[in-house]
Amino acid sequence: VVSNPSGVGSDDVSLKNILVGDGHVVSFLDDESFNAGSYDLIVVSAGVSNIGGVFDNTRYRTLFLGNSAAKKAGLSSGSTTSSRRRSEIRDITHYITEDYNLGDLDLYTSTGSMSYLNGCKANGSYSLVSHDSDNSEIVVFGVDHNSMLIDSGCTDRDKRIYESNVFFGLNEVSKWNSDAENLFKRSIVWLITSGLVDEDGDGYDSLESGGDD
Repeated sequence: VVSNPSGVGSDDVSLKNILVGDGHVVSFLDDESFNAGSYDLIVVSAGVSNIGGVFDNTRYRTLFLGNSAAKKAGLSSGSTTSSRRRSEIRDITHYITEDYNLGDLDLYTSTGSMSYLNGCKANGSYSLVSHDSDNSEIVVFGVDHNSMLIDSGCTDRDKRIYESNVFFGLNEVSKWNSDAENLFKRSIVWLITSGLVDEDGDGYDSLESGGDD
């Protein structure tokens, strides 16, 4: 989802090329209206500040590149930005980050803008990667299905999410190194499959359908 499908920015084009390279079919959608049910996953550009009235992230797998849209959608109560190169891996028990070790890691090839979520977080969420010197500022953040989203006042958690969401605040795609790209690709896989793979070839790859892969 981009603000202007006829004038897409270079980072959004780079992101599309990464997805197409992995075999996905990608369409640029405007931020006014579209049939969300036609897509397996919706990626919200950093340039889109609000998805209110456009589609319901609680009903569709969504990856947010911008913290404003993610905050307004109920993932957290606060947001901020900074200019960094390094981040910190905070949780390696989750599929997105399980390839990594805990601690600091460069994710940009040079210093660039990163967006963060902070404040109160949705119940059933995973703070995976943070600002390297402030663990409260989260740059990669997952929210599992059946979690409860938060309001801006940190008071209500009464909005259930029926499909997983990810916030991915490394929005300068042109500065991604291989680790940043890998984290993005793993975020996509987790959103679509919950990280479950049919390892034994029995035709089941999710707990919901009886598999235990």
